[in-house]
Amino acid sequence: MKIFSVHELKQSEEKFRKRIKKNIFKRNAVIYQLKQAIEDDEKELEKLKRKYEKC
Repeated sequence: MKIFSVHELKQSEEKFRKRIKKNIFKRNAVIYQLKQAIEDDEKELEKLKRKYEKC
């Protein structure tokens, strides 16, 4: 079993925090893109509804 120094533990903890932060940022970016796509689809549906209601 390896014994870690305090410095090594802090470094690994910092690496872990950075990785978590990066993953959360990526997840939020994907969620934002999905919300934008949903909004665009809803706008397109409204346009199509108006177009076909007139016919």
